[in-house]
Amino acid sequence: MLKDGIYEQILNQEILDQLEKIDPKTRDYKLEQLNADDSRQLLTIYLSQVIRSGLHYLRDIFKSGEDKAALIAQIRLANSIVDQVARHTGEADYENLQILEQGEVLTSIYHKLTQSQQITPIRPQTSIVENALFTGSKNEPSMLSEIKKEISSSDQVDLLVSFIKWSAIRPLLGDLEAFCQKAGHQLRVIATTYTQATDYKAILTLSQLPNTTVKINYETDHARLHAKSYLFKRETGFSTAYIGSSNLSSAALTTGLEWNVKVTEQESFDIVNKFAVSFESYWNDPSFETFDPDQEDCRKKLQTELNRHKANTFHLETSIRPYNYQQEILDRLQAEREVYGHYKNLLVAATGVGKTVIAAFDFKRYLAESIPMPASSSSLTGRKSWSRACRSSAKSSTTSTSATCWSASTRLMMSASFSSPSSPLTQKKWLISCPATTTTSSSSTNSTMPRPSPTKSCSVTSSPRSFWA
Repeated sequence: MLKDGIYEQILNQEILDQLEKIDPKTRDYKLEQLNADDSRQLLTIYLSQVIRSGLHYLRDIFKSGEDKAALIAQIRLANSIVDQVARHTGEADYENLQILEQGEVLTSIYHKLTQSQQITPIRPQTSIVENALFTGSKNEPSMLSEIKKEISSSDQVDLLVSFIKWSAIRPLLGDLEAFCQKAGHQLRVIATTYTQATDYKAILTLSQLPNTTVKINYETDHARLHAKSYLFKRETGFSTAYIGSSNLSSAALTTGLEWNVKVTEQESFDIVNKFAVSFESYWNDPSFETFDPDQEDCRKKLQTELNRHKANTFHLETSIRPYNYQQEILDRLQAEREVYGHYKNLLVAATGVGKTVIAAFDFKRYLAESIPMPASSSSLTGRKSWSRACRSSAKSSTTSTSATCWSASTRLMMSASFSSPSSPLTQKKWLISCPATTTTSSSSTNSTMPRPSPTKSCSVTSSPRSFWA
């Protein structure tokens, strides 16, 4: 049954049969007339799906050892489709498009250096016929390695990127120099000074290559070019383009988790053609200025723009989250209050664990839940204030010392650190929970909050955790 949703499905008998089963009382559908001008692309996609399905079927009906027979069967199906095209168009030229049954693919044509010396052409690892997606996975070629091979096998290279870093130009420089030195080759580069991320050395080096032109967009306040795209034109008709998130930087082309789509002229002609047309419009736009490395004015203008530091008028919004072990402590504190009614808790943990951060998160939770706060808890104080309060009552009994520590501190959470005697690398975190009670002998205590009773002792729980310096 067809699902509810949007479609762009060419109507065939199978779809029509399913539409006739739809109950008009509960569901409805909409059909539009196929336009003669727009039908080419839709029909091409539809036929490619049908042909792909048929070729898969033919391959699957043959056993694994019958590869030759399976190939011939697929070629004959393709040739029968070519025959139909020739018959319906009446063009004899289509008859010459019959696939030869030996099943060979032309991969290159090149000039020999000598009669005996052969050349092994450089080609990308991925197909120049099929589209591909690069996700930065270790199981696929890196963008850097593919771009080097794309450059070496192209006739013209157009680069449209926001940022160009020297870290990316350095590993590409040998391939770019070899490419630009060949007769008839051309390298065109469009970059920007947006956020001053482009390296001056990278632009200068590129502009000094033969058969190379670099244009810069300085109007970053009005036209913030943020594209990252690469076009590799080939006179053979097998041009390729990369469109995605990778600027020309080492991290973006190697280790970064960048996503880039490779589109080919053979499979996505319209997209590659639109890329070329859009690039030409930018190239002829006067806001993109040619950078001439021999002109001092050009050099100074670029250096000035790249070294310009604007006033920081924006506000950075960020999110700080507790680590897993910090969240564990926060959850245990919450449980002590909500489950056991213990509103006085002492956290003791190793140096560097982030006790102050834990206190801040706990305070934030108190504010979010609108729990009444003691009048003396308007701010979080450091561990030293608590330590002084405890030392001042060191002569008191154990129970009264604890009560004095609680009432003297202005923090809801107090912390200290110590080393486990068993190992200098193994620390323990302690959570001391006092029973909830309204009995208190401190005049500075807010009566709305439960306080530890001098007659009741606090319970201490601990759990080992390893921390590394």
